[in-house]
Amino acid sequence: MAYQAGPIGGPQQKSTKALVALIMAIVSFVLFPFILSIGALAVGYQAKKEIAASNGAIAGADQAKWAIILGWISLVWGIVAIALYATVLN
Repeated sequence: MAYQAGPIGGPQQKSTKALVALIMAIVSFVLFPFILSIGALAVGYQAKKEIAASNGAIAGADQAKWAIILGWISLVWGIVAIALYATVLN
C-alpha cells in the first residue's frame, strides 16, 4: 500500500463515518439486517463523498467501499431469507 501524503503539516485523518459504516455493515449480518444494512449504505455513501471531497486529507476509502458492498449483501440476504421463510410457511 502506497503512502498518501496528507495535508501539509500533518498526517491523514481517518474517516469516522467509514469506520461506523463498516461496523454497521458487519453487525447487520447478525442483528437487524434491514435497519443496519440501510444505515451502513447511507453512512458509507456519505463517507465516500466526504473522502473524495477532501482531496487526500481524509483516509478510509476502502472501509467505505467495503461497508457499501457488505451493506448491499446483507440487504439482499435479508430479502432472500424473508422470501424463503414465507415460502416454507405456505
